[in-house]
Amino acid sequence: MGVEPLTCETCENSFCNNCITLWLEKHPDICPNNCDYKQRQRPPLLLVQLLSKLQITCKNHHTGCKDILSYESLEEHERQCGFQLEQCTGCSEAMLKKERNIELQCHVCQGKYRRVIGHNEVECLQNCLVQQQFKIQ
Repeated sequence: MGVEPLTCETCENSFCNNCITLWLEKHPDICPNNCDYKQRQRPPLLLVQLLSKLQITCKNHHTGCKDILSYESLEEHERQCGFQLEQCTGCSEAMLKKERNIELQCHVCQGKYRRVIGHNEVECLQNCLVQQQFKIQ
């Protein structure tokens, strides 16, 4: 995600990691402030202190996460958040990460499949079987 800010040693301006990375891909070694870009080892202490006071809503709030986090804990939380959307391995529909561990076993082939609460169990297993048949052919 690149939450940590990066600072130009020449002009002492700090930039969002993602933004400066995109900029440097198009303008190698040139800072957006038109000086020679040399990355500083650490962002200025004042910037770190200001960022540490932020309270940020999880990026998965639209799928139900209500957590409000400190700047320092945001990246780790969002990596593990149960409200991330993932793709069901059976039917390829979007599902919440926290619901991915529901396991079904086919009574015909004894294969184990994972599904989501709210997915149609039969349809999900049928899609898994169709995918397996394509692999066999």
